[in-house]
Amino acid sequence: MRTVWAMCFCLCAALPARAQQTYITGTDALGLIEFSELSLNDMVEGGCWTEGERIKTKTRLMFQQKGLQVIDYKAAFYGYDVVLSELTALGVRTKAGICAVNAEFRVVTRSFSNIGTTFYNDSYTAVGMVELFSSNTLLTGAGDLDDELDRFFDRAVSEFLAKRYFARGSDSVIAFRTDNPSTGRPPMPFSDYQSFADIENGSQ
Repeated sequence: MRTVWAMCFCLCAALPARAQQTYITGTDALGLIEFSELSLNDMVEGGCWTEGERIKTKTRLMFQQKGLQVIDYKAAFYGYDVVLSELTALGVRTKAGICAVNAEFRVVTRSFSNIGTTFYNDSYTAVGMVELFSSNTLLTGAGDLDDELDRFFDRAVSEFLAKRYFARGSDSVIAFRTDNPSTGRPPMPFSDYQSFADIENGSQ
């Protein structure tokens, strides 16, 4: 009887541990971001905002100071490590001379979800943009709103970078990085991917 139990124990001990599913929340996912495109959407008229490019340059510097690398090209693939950061302002000067500007800073990435399969095991995939962070405001004033927009974007970008910093210390992100160390390699440019795809299609 003792022999039977000993054999059973040995067999059980040899079995692999049950796979564990770890979930990384949206907030903690900020800690996975390594690279970002940075775009400026300046849709302000009437001289209400004249420093869009300066704010973009300032944001780039803030990113780099916190170890978030800015890429100057469209990435071939997005994920939670490669994102798009957008500085957006839309506004006009009214007939009364008042400036009204809606400003937003947001960070988004592309998401792929398998939503089903066919009889032949082909898959259906839903593709969409996922918003990881956003902050917006509505500003008004008699003169230009350069100072107000500068303060808004500074606060919004600083808040995002602070959340990213704290997320990098979360248990789930640390565990992920332990199992999946960062390579530090910049993402493939979309232009390179397109050239490769054209070559492949031409060879068929």
